[in-house]
Amino acid sequence: GGCHTKKARTTTTTTPCPKTAAPDHETTGSVSTRGSEDSDNDEEVYHGEIDWPKKELEKTASTFTVRTQKMVWVAALEAYIDITQGDIDPEKHHVRARAARLRSNIFTIPNEEWSQEYDQVMEEFMAIMAMSSYHDVLEMAQAGLDALSTKLEVNVPPMKKLHFAKTISAKDSVMNDGIPFILRPLVTSMVLPERRDVAPLPPPEHVPPIYSHYKDFDGHNLQLNGDHAKSQLYTWSTYGCIESSAVSSACRMMDVEDRSELIKGKVFVLLGAAASMSPFDTLLKLGATMICVDLPSSQLSDMMQKVATQGPEGTVMYLPVMRGDGGAFLYGEMRQGGGTPGADLIRHAPELAKWITKLLPNKRLVLCNLATSFGEESVRLAAATDLITKYVCEKRPTTEISYILSPNNVHAVTKEMAEDAEMRLHENPRWHRLFNSFPTLLVPSNTWKYPLEGTDLRILNSISLNHGSHFALGQVIKMWRAMIMYAKGHVVSANVCPPTRKMMETAADNVFFSVDFDGVQHITPIVSFDILASKSLMAALMLHDTSNENCCSNPLSSKKVAHPLDLFVNNSVHGGLWRCPCLWSSLGMPSKVMRNTVWKDPGWCPKGALAPNPPPNTMVEPGLCSDRVA
Repeated sequence: GGCHTKKARTTTTTTPCPKTAAPDHETTGSVSTRGSEDSDNDEEVYHGEIDWPKKELEKTASTFTVRTQKMVWVAALEAYIDITQGDIDPEKHHVRARAARLRSNIFTIPNEEWSQEYDQVMEEFMAIMAMSSYHDVLEMAQAGLDALSTKLEVNVPPMKKLHFAKTISAKDSVMNDGIPFILRPLVTSMVLPERRDVAPLPPPEHVPPIYSHYKDFDGHNLQLNGDHAKSQLYTWSTYGCIESSAVSSACRMMDVEDRSELIKGKVFVLLGAAASMSPFDTLLKLGATMICVDLPSSQLSDMMQKVATQGPEGTVMYLPVMRGDGGAFLYGEMRQGGGTPGADLIRHAPELAKWITKLLPNKRLVLCNLATSFGEESVRLAAATDLITKYVCEKRPTTEISYILSPNNVHAVTKEMAEDAEMRLHENPRWHRLFNSFPTLLVPSNTWKYPLEGTDLRILNSISLNHGSHFALGQVIKMWRAMIMYAKGHVVSANVCPPTRKMMETAADNVFFSVDFDGVQHITPIVSFDILASKSLMAALMLHDTSNENCCSNPLSSKKVAHPLDLFVNNSVHGGLWRCPCLWSSLGMPSKVMRNTVWKDPGWCPKGALAPNPPPNTMVEPGLCSDRVA
């Protein structure tokens, strides 16, 4: 696995990068490398990966990285406190007092209790952002990102000309081209569709596709076209699991006559190309040019094979090939003088940032941040992709950016969403009363009870505690960068995805926190999406945001958002979480009880979330289909 396939036409080329080693170091290929005469060893020793401060690494498991996490939140709060110092505006004075109080509270939370308290910190922090001005929110976001990128470290091994080993900040390792350390050699692998002796594949009629929760005999989601696709989108919106803006955007994509305009002159950079929510399949059908970055794996090999055998004429796939790394993940035989295609975003962030910047300089980049993880790695991964994004955008100002955000976070919702959730609370079925005696189950979100001063936004805590504080911070890092780059004039697509089976389900043993994705659908309007239905819809929204010049994702359009948090409200496919009357963290036990007491086939979908008229000639037998809906 992880090697070029026989049918794939591949070439390996060197891509020039700026010289980053000491001035007298030899430059060969794509990066600067140091001759063996400058090394004490026969082999080069390269920089380490982005990691936590050494002092944090010495902590026990219960307090691992907590100090750094706290410092990030405090830095963002202190930025707001400093810029509003002396402001006589009574509203700002009130918000400033809340920020100062939250800063003090963060310091008083014992490190051992952070895992149970961080969601309350994030909820109050997001409320402060919602009540702050556009400029103040950006200052807070920038301060938080700077604090994290300067606290995280990269180990630089001893060099003969430096005579000592040192650590530098993650920020300097990527952003500072003058840092004297050695970059790993990197070459470019290119995959093209194989030459066909027969007629070329016809262009697909319906791209980007929309998939339904209806399934065929083999359990595959059915692709919807034309009016059937639009009917399903409107049904989802009416049920409450996606917003009407997402329906309008997706329908607009289905009405595009010349689909080549969606990719013309663009290169889609997929950071985390093999991720579950990757738009790779949609882009492949369009014949797009893609730069795919992910760890070497069988999934990446399969993607290369797809380009070779299924890619329409004009499709191009570029991959990085790291050489001389010595890492255990570089497996497989060496071909064409190179290694296995793939790279580690955390370990190779400096090399990848410079490599991406130099590729195809005459085309517009669409930088898709898809990589995600859990545990402490999620923060380091988010920091790595954030620094790559920042570096590329500074070097290539026309770059467009895409994010897919988790619904399991603290989000700002509209007043209308909060009022809809309140109405649903009063309409809850009787079985909800079975859990009324348990204070931690089916807890009302109360977004309708706590309006914020100076804004119609409300704050919803949809955090899943079993994901942990690292995952939550990793999501906020993406939101902060999206706000900042949007304010700098970049097109930013930052859409919330729905709860998605197999991708977001975790193996957590805590029955109170872990939500069953089948049972939770008994709580309206929550819908658990299948991966195919979820990622195809998110791909359509990304293409809309990066091709429609008159949408709110374009800061130069007339629909520019009035507040940075509004950027994440538009096109939201939250799966019903934002309109659900109960907190996500309180749905664990009820979802499991309902799964075990009300039998439904695995993968079922509420009937109200299914379009009434499925496509003709594609329906499964009525009996089987009726078992799959509520």
